[in-house]
Amino acid sequence: MLSKTQIHQACLEHVNARLENMTGQMRQFQLASNEDTKSSMGDKYETSREMINYEKGKVAGQLNEMAKLKATLDGIDPERIFDKVQLGSLIETNHGLIYISVGLGQLKVEEENVIVISAVSPLGQQLLDKKKGDAVSFGPRNYELVSVQ
Repeated sequence: MLSKTQIHQACLEHVNARLENMTGQMRQFQLASNEDTKSSMGDKYETSREMINYEKGKVAGQLNEMAKLKATLDGIDPERIFDKVQLGSLIETNHGLIYISVGLGQLKVEEENVIVISAVSPLGQQLLDKKKGDAVSFGPRNYELVSVQ
């Protein structure tokens, strides 16, 4: 089985890669904006500039959200072991591994799928404070907690 440290590191790498990608996009938007010179077609210039600003705003929002995810991950000690599910818990269930940290969805770590969810997600809320041997129902699935760490 994967260690919590391996999974945590994979989450950090995923978030850092997305942060790097979005930062690159922001640089590209800035370059495009700087290089966009006003031509005799004023309306085309304004439309182009507005589209750049719109896209830049979308990426800026995503960049902000990704920074929050990174901050949450940075605040988790992957070496800490828990007996009840809480932020930073790795849960082995009858349906695979679930890591309670940030909402990344399914992540492949060394050829194994791990569901990475936040504590405030619907499934995360149901799992909070549960311990080994407990079970929760979510949608059509029943999750039996084989281990909590």
